[in-house]
Amino acid sequence: MDTSEFKGRVKNVFFARYVNLKGIKYISIGENSSLGKGCIVNAWDYILGIEYSPSLIIGKNCFLGEYDHIICVNSITIGTNVTLGRWVTITDNSHGISSFDEMNLHPLKRKIYSKGPIVIKDNVWIDDKVTILPGVSIGRGVVIGANSVVTKSIPNYCVVAGNPARIVSCRN
Repeated sequence: MDTSEFKGRVKNVFFARYVNLKGIKYISIGENSSLGKGCIVNAWDYILGIEYSPSLIIGKNCFLGEYDHIICVNSITIGTNVTLGRWVTITDNSHGISSFDEMNLHPLKRKIYSKGPIVIKDNVWIDDKVTILPGVSIGRGVVIGANSVVTKSIPNYCVVAGNPARIVSCRN
């Protein structure tokens, strides 16, 4: 893969087969990271006539599992030593704001909105099939249980699980 168009230098990064990357000039990937088979990593700067300024940063020594989906129109920052299981979704945006007028439109014709950036700090484990929604910050050392939906920020060194994700335990 030609890595010359990425934001910043891409060094010693493994891209498995069938990885789908869009907007790579807005994407930075730290050294010794890998993207599993079928990952979709997109930074969109233009959708439905509206311009966006995406920034998608993946830190060093990160592992994105098979079929993970990261989509950014605002800002997603993933720290160092972060591991994602399979089928993880991280999105800083949504199609529409669920107003009556927008709900009468085809979903793909609705304006894209972001409720804020996503920040995932260092040494985080995100298990299979987790969804992380806009405006969330995940603290250092956090563990997110399988199938969780993260709708609110999580402090450092906590274990969370559920839909919506709730704190199971914390270490100080």
